[in-house]
Amino acid sequence: MSKKLKELKELYLLAADLTEVRFANENFGSYDEWLAFVDKNLNQVSMWRKELELTLKQEAYGVVIETMRQSPREALQAAKFLLSKGILTRDGEDTVMASDEEVKERVKGSASRIDNDYLRLIVNSDANRAEVQRS
Repeated sequence: MSKKLKELKELYLLAADLTEVRFANENFGSYDEWLAFVDKNLNQVSMWRKELELTLKQEAYGVVIETMRQSPREALQAAKFLLSKGILTRDGEDTVMASDEEVKERVKGSASRIDNDYLRLIVNSDANRAEVQRS
């Protein structure tokens, strides 16, 4: 890949513009000029598009996972989302796209585990408070 194409790829990925309209206008002057470039460099641009898509997915999944870790109130919804996308699995299973029934079963299992953990933490917290108050 030429130096110019490498630089353009970097700009493309930094722009993170899935519509490509803003990127096209800023770097080519118009969307039509961008489309002409794409026609001549379809293989390269296709790879850029795939890399951008994967990068944005990775960032989004990272936010969801961080939400699960940081916010117990939102952890169940975050877990449901990751399970529905086949990202989160139970018991070390391989990550594959699951059927609707498998997703429902996984969500039920995760919800049950989250509920159990929540209750365990609350009960332990209440027991610890009671112990401190007795002291």
